[in-house]
Amino acid sequence: MSNQQSGGSRSAWRGTLVHTLRAADSVWLSGSVDSTNSVIARTAAAQDAGRPLDERVRTLFSEENVPAEPTAEPIPDSDTAALADLTRRADVDYEANNADAAAAWLASSGLTPNLDELPVQVPVSVAIADTQTSGRGRLGRVWYNKVGESFVASYAVAVPKALAVGSDSGWLTMIAGLAAIDALGSELTNGSAHELDPEARFTLKWPNDVFLIGRKLGGILTELTEVDDQWALVTFGIGLNLFVDPDELPTEESTSLQLHYAPLPPYGELRDRLAAGVATALRVRLSAFASYPDRIVGRLHDEVVDLSWTLGRRVKARLAEGGEVIGVAQSINDDASLTVRIDDGTERIVTTGDVGVLPDD
Repeated sequence: MSNQQSGGSRSAWRGTLVHTLRAADSVWLSGSVDSTNSVIARTAAAQDAGRPLDERVRTLFSEENVPAEPTAEPIPDSDTAALADLTRRADVDYEANNADAAAAWLASSGLTPNLDELPVQVPVSVAIADTQTSGRGRLGRVWYNKVGESFVASYAVAVPKALAVGSDSGWLTMIAGLAAIDALGSELTNGSAHELDPEARFTLKWPNDVFLIGRKLGGILTELTEVDDQWALVTFGIGLNLFVDPDELPTEESTSLQLHYAPLPPYGELRDRLAAGVATALRVRLSAFASYPDRIVGRLHDEVVDLSWTLGRRVKARLAEGGEVIGVAQSINDDASLTVRIDDGTERIVTTGDVGVLPDD
């Protein structure tokens, strides 16, 4: 595994990404960038296009590929050795719990609990920043983030081309949402934090938001970055509100993790664990999906339905092609699309767009 960090990244509050170094194939950390999705796109574009795309993703942030960003510098050899030592002495219980959870998910899906035995191994690299100056969400929305309060990361994965451009592509964003919930749940289950509200539960708002008690905790931006004959590079940009104060939340419909769980670990430690947890969950879920798509779609469907904040609620869908649909969200379909029953009784299938849950009358 490789790691690149910006100057000053050894400040105590930022942490050392010890767990992330073990979970991802390559890691990059910077103070400020335009967007971490853009960092991945630029880094991939600068690589040798003659190499297989899965190999390029696996070594995306190796020393020879470090992005030419103004805030990015390789860690000196002495610091690299120190990080390696920290990695060896990392919280074994935390990582063992993640490994056990991954094995249990695979086994409950009817697969081998040993990830290494799956026929397709999906590589995962991650770009992390303290803040983004041009972060964006779906439909060009501004992506709120603040230094020391927000989780800002983008994950580069290589999946078989058919999954990224075929009829099952809608499940990729759903997998990223499930991975984020996996990481949050693992951290809060294994850590010392407890619920401040007994109704606290992480849910998914179709297609790309993580909700907590009916409010938006974070969002996901999925982009198809590059495609070759066999593989597709897909980028998942994930943003979460961790320590945002109530009066600084971007909208009345949003929330922050600290408002529902306490005591949370320091920012640097929490970010590292969440980044590692997402990387692990993405690798496991995507490798299983790539290996046995027909079998895993059913499992994903059941999980998304169980965690859905959208189903059964009145929604407004703003369609990517223009126009809007208002009605009740009826079902999530086999291709991850959403069926909305309009007031006149007809049904409309929504495949892309932005879906907001309307307030109760």
